[in-house]
Amino acid sequence: MTIDASHWYSWDFDVTDHERHIAHLDVSAWGEKGVLTIDGVAHRVYREGVGRGDFLLERDGIVLARATKPSAFRSAFEVRHDGRTYELAKESFWQRRFVLRSGSAEIGSVAPRRVVGREAFAALPETWPLPLKVFVVWLVVIMWKRAAQAAS
Repeated sequence: MTIDASHWYSWDFDVTDHERHIAHLDVSAWGEKGVLTIDGVAHRVYREGVGRGDFLLERDGIVLARATKPSAFRSAFEVRHDGRTYELAKESFWQRRFVLRSGSAEIGSVAPRRVVGREAFAALPETWPLPLKVFVVWLVVIMWKRAAQAAS
């Protein structure tokens, strides 16, 4: 999957898979929330509490996935879906690449295409439903946005 910023001045992104547009990430300027439009269907993403609580992926009032940030000091999440838990974590302090693990096995990643810029590539499990893949991309975008705001 390819992830491209919709505009140079926003944190909204378009996601394509082999030239086919599959999702749009409408990231709110206020707080960690937004709307993921996946194959034309709106999914809400938001944080349960103000500044704390789990991050949720919801469609039609049903929570499809949940992510917990176990530490304020690490760029990592525990992503839960369909009774399974995965770890999404920044590969290293010096890089923007995030890796997805099931146990100790790396099963995917989201990484920028260049050192500077907001184009990225996601390699996520083929067996995963598309909304879960896009939710993981949104979590990484939120972490990149936090880092950019902290740097400015």
